[in-house]
Amino acid sequence: MSRSRFGQNLHVAEFKLDRYRLPTPTIDRAIQAIENVLPARDDRVEAELREAGLIRQGTRARSVLRVARLFRANLNVETRRAGSRDFWIRSGDTILELILSEARRAIERVGLARIQDVATSVSDLTARDSFSTLTEDFLTMLDDFSWLDQQGGWFWFPGKRRNRLRQSIEKILAVAGRIELTELRAGIARWDGEQESNPLPTNVLHQFCEQLPDCAVVPGSNDVRDMGARNIQSFLSVSEQRLLRIFEEFGPVMEKAEIVSRATRAGVRRPLVEAIIEKSPILLRLDTGVYGLIGRCQAQLSTLSE
Repeated sequence: MSRSRFGQNLHVAEFKLDRYRLPTPTIDRAIQAIENVLPARDDRVEAELREAGLIRQGTRARSVLRVARLFRANLNVETRRAGSRDFWIRSGDTILELILSEARRAIERVGLARIQDVATSVSDLTARDSFSTLTEDFLTMLDDFSWLDQQGGWFWFPGKRRNRLRQSIEKILAVAGRIELTELRAGIARWDGEQESNPLPTNVLHQFCEQLPDCAVVPGSNDVRDMGARNIQSFLSVSEQRLLRIFEEFGPVMEKAEIVSRATRAGVRRPLVEAIIEKSPILLRLDTGVYGLIGRCQAQLSTLSE
């Protein structure tokens, strides 16, 4: 049969099905079974259909949808592609877009996120029940999703370059080259006020560093090492570069008054100097009015911790 002849026959069949509206009790039962579990991943939908005796092992739920459309069944379901799988929702439901938007917003703001925090945010926005299971089911289907601590629910999207945590680590490694995880976390907390009051778990930061390109945790230690040759100019602002040179010449530990004096003479405006002293991850506050260059003041840190 030629393609044109097949097309004509199909058109006639669709016309007759549309005109006579044949009863489709089995298809109706299948659609109802699908609606009972929505929103859900395709494997859960298929399990529900198999349990009801509506499809055989190996039959995909998408096939049911195609047949239902052919018979003009009353549909209130649709699918969204997530990675290589389908996620089933009610027609017009925007819950998946909202979950993805909240996850991306959290990662852009901090660098990583927790499933429970994203689910709570979505629940607050929609005034509906908790979405923990749905949030995890959907996000883990995405190609760019990566676990940092599955038990704790920590994850991130490695493919997104705009990442605050990643940027702070890159700044620190550009200066230090190699640094202990605890000191690295202290530097990160200076740049992100949220981390000061609620610091990242060490195991999560460890895994985050392991997943970064040109970065690794040294085996048998808690040291993070820069595996590439980082160009300072690519990671530090011009003002940070000037303060770095001042610390390299007169540090690695300096009092705030001296930092401000030398930096302003080097052409850095005082408000900018103050901001770098208080927030830049390349410096650590060792004592009242005393600061050290990160990765270069371990002896002073050890003395203060004793």
